[in-house]
Amino acid sequence: MKKTSSDNIRVIKTETCSTLSGKSKITYKIGATPDQKIYFCISSNTGGGFFSQEWVSWSDIQQALKE
Repeated sequence: MKKTSSDNIRVIKTETCSTLSGKSKITYKIGATPDQKIYFCISSNTGGGFFSQEWVSWSDIQQALKE
């Protein structure tokens, strides 16, 4: 997985959804780099659980789902 500087990612959309348990909400961001690569990151969690705020590329997510 290649790291990308968050300075190169422009936030396109910020949304909130319920967690799988339905007990809390997470806020996530969708972003893009100048070369049009798509990235996602979780920015908050009302449940107080730990999470990474690191940007993850859509291509890395697709690869993980294939495996």
